[in-house]
Amino acid sequence: LVNPLYMYDLESTYRLLNPALSSKKVDAIVVFDDNGKIFHEAERKITSYGALFERTDVLNVVLTEQRDYSNETKLHYELATPIFLGDKLLGGLFLQFSLTSIHGDINNSRQLISDFTQLKLMQIQVITVVSVLFVCLMSLSLSVFLTRSITGPISDLVDHVKRMSQG
Repeated sequence: LVNPLYMYDLESTYRLLNPALSSKKVDAIVVFDDNGKIFHEAERKITSYGALFERTDVLNVVLTEQRDYSNETKLHYELATPIFLGDKLLGGLFLQFSLTSIHGDINNSRQLISDFTQLKLMQIQVITVVSVLFVCLMSLSLSVFLTRSITGPISDLVDHVKRMSQG
């Protein structure tokens, strides 16, 4: 018996897969049969048609264990899923997404947070300096006022004592 996957038109498969591959976030799409042979690579010219899909880890999970596969590396996030027609396993679909733009977004966010933190630290420093200067000026004013209020009566007393001593 022939795998029903091979009854589908390659051009139709390409048209179905092309919108996903046209996204800058998708690096690769591979459709493979139940023997692990490549059926389609989401390219108009399929150079690996019939060749064994090299990712044995994906083939093991999708074809042998018949469950979804996911893996994250530093540069890619990979997903694969079995393709069934009723209860019959036809093959699998492998998608590889680029994490480059996500890492770029994370780095941009880190830079924005760093810039924001620096700005807030500068604002805190300015507020602290202004507050310290204000407190110093208030302390100086209060000390001058208290000094005058204490020394004023003493000066008056000294003046009165001098006048009394002169007669």
